[in-house]
Amino acid sequence: MPPALARRWGGSEGTYPQPVQHGACADEEWDLVSSSPTHVELRLEYPKGGDIDSVTRTVRADPVASALDIQIAIFVRRSTGLPFAFHPIFRLPQRPLGVSLHIPFRRGLTYPGTLPPGISPTAIDASFESLTAVPLKGGGHFDLSRLPHGEPMEEFIQLMGVNGEASVEYAEERARVRLTWDPKMLPSCLIWVSDRSLQEPPWGGRFRGFAVEPAAAVFDLPVDVARRANPVRAEGAATVLPLHPGEPTVIRYRLAAEEITGAQ
Repeated sequence: MPPALARRWGGSEGTYPQPVQHGACADEEWDLVSSSPTHVELRLEYPKGGDIDSVTRTVRADPVASALDIQIAIFVRRSTGLPFAFHPIFRLPQRPLGVSLHIPFRRGLTYPGTLPPGISPTAIDASFESLTAVPLKGGGHFDLSRLPHGEPMEEFIQLMGVNGEASVEYAEERARVRLTWDPKMLPSCLIWVSDRSLQEPPWGGRFRGFAVEPAAAVFDLPVDVARRANPVRAEGAATVLPLHPGEPTVIRYRLAAEEITGAQ
């Protein structure tokens, strides 16, 4: 439950009364529909009576490239709108500043409250136009385009006006991973960095990773926040995915790896 959120985000006394959840797609077990050496199709049935009927996920290996093509199909019983995001997590290298992020965007926002466990270096509820100059608490700027920074960190930002492309480059391995998606459906990109900050079990201060998340959402805030007027929607980015019965809503994205060649 996010504590002390900025008042312009609509919280009562600066807090929200409900817990944050990732949702059934993250928390429940999926059933296997079909598989082969180059694909797997999974299905998740939702409880009877709810808006969502089922979700299927298909992952296919590209036969001619080092890439995975992922498709999500959402079937609903009635029209609704829900926040939605993918959550691919990338490895943080041991060497400081060993990975760089390249994500075109128009405007970014820092988290609108104190992000547990309270060691985020960036200012609360601030805006920025470059990952190299994210506002710091107390003034100055922080470079979130290069990771890690050596000290434990828990950070969460939202980028709006994205073009559906992100690349993650590992200098030491001379490797790049490209993530592509449809920005008309998912007009934001969330970046979550968790570097030895989560102390509770099972993490124990050992987890090191960061997520690049195509999204139609407001950070990880509750559904009612995403459905009403909010600062992300004010920037022109949809914060829910419209869903209708009949034909499923289909979302696709691609993860592709490649070698970095030439002088660096």
